[in-house]
Amino acid sequence: MTHSFPINKIATGANDELRIEIHGEHGAIRLNLMDPNWLEVYDMRDNSGPIGGHREFKKIETVSRYPAPGGNFPAPALNIGWLRSHVACLHNFLSAIAGKSEAHLTILGAAELQRIMDAAYASADSAKWQKL
Repeated sequence: MTHSFPINKIATGANDELRIEIHGEHGAIRLNLMDPNWLEVYDMRDNSGPIGGHREFKKIETVSRYPAPGGNFPAPALNIGWLRSHVACLHNFLSAIAGKSEAHLTILGAAELQRIMDAAYASADSAKWQKL
């Protein structure tokens, strides 16, 4: 397992590219904000055959499938984009201040996330699974 975070503000051909990929033993999933209306999934359980058989990245449409409040503003037909993410973040923050919900990220949640990330980096460095 490897991890990399290439960052470039002047990459030719990349207008607003943010690519997230997760690869595992049984498949992979990826999202590219240059084409945010689609989530791509690769499943090793698909039938294999000549030239790969049915194994391929399958595109799953994500347009108009966002939870509220981001699903309602801006218009659902628009892609996920930065605005929709900021609206969801602000909604979470203001709802927590108003006492209508708990903030999704707590100090304990942040510590747990850091523990998982540390294990992922250790796994990548040692090329072995790490127990959580």
